[in-house]
Amino acid sequence: MATKGLKDLSESFKIYCQDDNSRILVEISSSGVVERIRGRGSCFLTLSHPEEIVIRKSAYINDRTFMVGADVAAVDLSRKLINAIRSSSATINIRLTVEL
Repeated sequence: MATKGLKDLSESFKIYCQDDNSRILVEISSSGVVERIRGRGSCFLTLSHPEEIVIRKSAYINDRTFMVGADVAAVDLSRKLINAIRSSSATINIRLTVEL
């Protein structure tokens, strides 16, 4: 079960994500399998959803959007990762990094 939504991110982290020049990296790992998704921030991000974090390849933004212009969509994630997170007892770690 997830423990954070976008609204729970620190204010300083949000400020960096809301910069049009920011680059964002999401690392998803489970059972030794790691996937990396790269995208960018935007001054239009609200980062306010209480439960959801959505990564978008497009430039569409709503309150669930964490980053836009992602280089990977859900369909592109490896079968190894999908199989690793399929179990209800799987531990999934998600690391969010932003840089200007």
